[in-house]
Amino acid sequence: AKDGRRRRIIQAAHDLLRNEGMEALSGRKIAAQAGVSLSTLYNLFGAKDAVLVAVYADDLARYEALVQARASRDALARLFDAVEVATELYAKDPDFYRATMWRRAPGEPIEVETRHPRNRFWEDMVRAAQAEGALLPEADIAAIGRTLVYLFSGALSDWVAGDLPLGRFARDIAFGFAATLLPFATPSAAARLHPYLKPMNGTRA
Repeated sequence: AKDGRRRRIIQAAHDLLRNEGMEALSGRKIAAQAGVSLSTLYNLFGAKDAVLVAVYADDLARYEALVQARASRDALARLFDAVEVATELYAKDPDFYRATMWRRAPGEPIEVETRHPRNRFWEDMVRAAQAEGALLPEADIAAIGRTLVYLFSGALSDWVAGDLPLGRFARDIAFGFAATLLPFATPSAAARLHPYLKPMNGTRA
């Protein structure tokens, strides 16, 4: 029963984010949408921010499962497949993902930590590519992972702002990923990265 209430609360917050945005979200609205009392929400999560953390974690877990389900050739290809999976999710549920890009104003007390798990996701993917021999042993995996996150986050912000069409989203990120990885790639991997650097080239790694 407790797990069922937790799931209803997380789904309610997800739906409210999509329909009303982050700024209109409140613990009272989430509880009403989930069909539970406000005290139940706080007993289970402690605070509205903890509900939001659970929403982000749930979305990340679903995303990781979809990436793993792809028949990727190897870890290098999986990096680019992960971008395509994200693009497909944004296309299916754009209002939700635009809402998740909300940023708190300086000094505002809300604390929704979502960056570190996503940073680890990309860093782990880069580390897997290195372990499989696609990247040189001396490559700084943490620095490369952070750079990929910056590239992805910047493109995502541009899409949210309406400056980057979703049709160009994956291609532009793939270009940035390839340019970042190329100096650290082994010769065979470098040959697979070059096609991403050609304008309008749809070749996959």
